[in-house]
Amino acid sequence: MKALLRGAGLGDLTRSLRNERGWAKVLAALVEHGALRAYVAQHRALWRCAREQIATLEAALAEQQVPFAEPLRRL
Repeated sequence: MKALLRGAGLGDLTRSLRNERGWAKVLAALVEHGALRAYVAQHRALWRCAREQIATLEAALAEQQVPFAEPLRRL
């Protein structure tokens, strides 16, 4: 995504792709770039999906740690 934005001369927008607000900022800046905006929107959807999966996995790992909390504390 960053390489695509840089190639379109919009490299200054690449720093903001770390959170939802940044993605919204990029999409707002691409109002006049129809095809590029659609491509960025697809990447945003993928980014959201990955973040949801990460949150789910982290929650599962936290739950799996509970039985081992005391032995780990002693170590």
